[in-house]
Amino acid sequence: MIAVKFSILSSMKTAHRPRIRRLGVGGGIFVLTISICYYFISLFLLDKFVRGDRISYNLLYAQLSISDFSEIGELQRIITGSGELLYGITIWIASRWLPNDVFLSIVNATMCAMLVVLLAKHRAPLWLIVLILANFYLIVLITSAERLKFSVFMLLAATMMRARAAKLVFLGAAPLFHMQTLIYYLALLVGAFFEGKDLRNVAGRFNKPLFIGCSILCLGLLFLWKRDYILMKFSGYSDYQGELLQIAALTAISFLTFRPIAHPTISLIALWLPVYVLGESRVNMIGCMVYLYYCIRCNKLDNPFLGALLVYFAYKSVGFIESTIKYGNGFVND
Repeated sequence: MIAVKFSILSSMKTAHRPRIRRLGVGGGIFVLTISICYYFISLFLLDKFVRGDRISYNLLYAQLSISDFSEIGELQRIITGSGELLYGITIWIASRWLPNDVFLSIVNATMCAMLVVLLAKHRAPLWLIVLILANFYLIVLITSAERLKFSVFMLLAATMMRARAAKLVFLGAAPLFHMQTLIYYLALLVGAFFEGKDLRNVAGRFNKPLFIGCSILCLGLLFLWKRDYILMKFSGYSDYQGELLQIAALTAISFLTFRPIAHPTISLIALWLPVYVLGESRVNMIGCMVYLYYCIRCNKLDNPFLGALLVYFAYKSVGFIESTIKYGNGFVND
């Protein structure tokens, strides 16, 4: 079972082994071109995105540049309300050497380069790579979702590693930049218990005690992490119909894409509770990451449902960029 969990998280051993190809000189030049382009795109967008969460992150970067190592945790909690110390340490080190926008643009460019390498190695068509690079959630990662960006960076870096130990290091580091990465792991873990099951026989034999135990443990950790927030949401009967509708639609798309295979769809169903409890759009972003993960893993990158979804998100990114330029915050609408 430990081996199964590891294969799910590291994509090293799968029931549907992806078709891997090596990148030639032309592929390397393409990846380098993309990284350079996104370095300058990132500089432009970060210069325009000056409101919202960017205010706190810019302030933290400025304060850490003149602070001692011992002050990292306290400043991070006060300014951003977050406690993932590996993020604070990374920012503290970078602030000594580079301006904020330059450092983040280097991270963004490298993240996009690794994403292109991952897609190209798994024989993604060029049109799909272009749509993913224009994806709304990728633009959000580049601009405002700073801590989650570093988590995604770690996940992509893990896919670049050959040694299992190196993969585990990067996979272990990802939640230390943003704890919501654990939700991504939880979704894949739940799906792992149903791997090899048919949708018509999803209640087949699997290790039920271990499944129930892991679920209780993960939900308990989630409650301890967001206890006050969760209690506030339940006591206030907040309405999350919009977020639930999005994850429900993504679950339906997963069903149409992977049927009769059960585990990709069940992984997305596992995200329904976090969406309801946390009520944050970033859980839906994680849902899209889970769906893309399974598209890669099951050799479904050329399926029409993924294409249609990416066209929608590419269109959505246009309004986000326009709002960023006009208002200094991509989440502000007319």
